[in-house]
Amino acid sequence: MKITYLALSALLSAAAGAPVDKDIKTTTKSSGSETAFMKKMLDDMADYYEAGAVYDPEYFEELTACMAKYDDELLPTSQDNAWKQMMAYY
Repeated sequence: MKITYLALSALLSAAAGAPVDKDIKTTTKSSGSETAFMKKMLDDMADYYEAGAVYDPEYFEELTACMAKYDDELLPTSQDNAWKQMMAYY
């Protein structure tokens, strides 16, 4: 069974009580706008523990490259949308 972006988004939205965003486009790049929400949340967590800190940019690039290494267009996007729905919930 293949889980699509919309199925994952609907599941996260239902769990969070947030509306489903059907207009988000997937991309194949390992970094950039398709991971903007994930980067923001990781930066916010780093800032929580040390004021002014940002998440390690080298490790973030390594992480996103790893998620995209099998040309899986859905994994980076689904992770970003999971963080987006967490932000929408809170």
